[in-house]
Amino acid sequence: MQGNEVLDTSAYWRKLLKIDADSNKNAIKKFDSNLKIFRSFFHKIISSFLNYCCQPKNFGIQNLPDPPFILASNHLSVLDFPLIFFGLPNHLRKKIVAIYKFKYHKNLFTRFFIKIFCPSIPVNMKEKPWEALSMAVDVLKSGGIVYIAPEGTRNKNKEILPYKPGVGAIAVETKIPVIPIHIKNSEKILPRGSILPKKHNVEIFWGIPIKFEDLFEKKKVSPAYEVYKEAAESIKNSIKNLEGIYK
Repeated sequence: MQGNEVLDTSAYWRKLLKIDADSNKNAIKKFDSNLKIFRSFFHKIISSFLNYCCQPKNFGIQNLPDPPFILASNHLSVLDFPLIFFGLPNHLRKKIVAIYKFKYHKNLFTRFFIKIFCPSIPVNMKEKPWEALSMAVDVLKSGGIVYIAPEGTRNKNKEILPYKPGVGAIAVETKIPVIPIHIKNSEKILPRGSILPKKHNVEIFWGIPIKFEDLFEKKKVSPAYEVYKEAAESIKNSIKNLEGIYK
């Protein structure tokens, strides 16, 4: 390198994410399961359970644009995604694919219920996480919606954990907007180690779409991976500050 010139490494990451590959119009169906025949009945059970336990309140749902977009939230409970899912308008629920932790994929019990609930992609953060993220890119390019909890695991003390840069890489390279979501009190319905649910009010705050065209351009003067981390941090801060906007 000469002077202040910085090598643009985005070509490497774009290849890993398959950003420039042809899109698959049937990407959502590709990640679905035959268990979907039970989906309608299962959704009724989960929806009734949530309404009984918490009667979730959604704020800012009008901020949602037309797909494609990325949903990113804090992660307090196994109920986080179902709460977000049922907060969506009906016509958008058919377009969503959830990214979930690989350990739940290895467990037959949890995998069974995840596959019934919606199309999904397991991500192995220890081995080739970019493969799952490239699948998510395929869903987005087909006009779908991807849900991801960038913390990578449930939060034990409510302080948002560091975000994985993967969500930043997808957002920057696809230029597809991210919808930040802040969930409050979901961990109080099913506390860790608890078998029986408890009643508690839950609130879901939906933020305005975040776009990263400026960071896409920043890759020309900064290492791409650092730009992705900056995007992830921006998403984290947006999620963290959401509750205060609506109160």
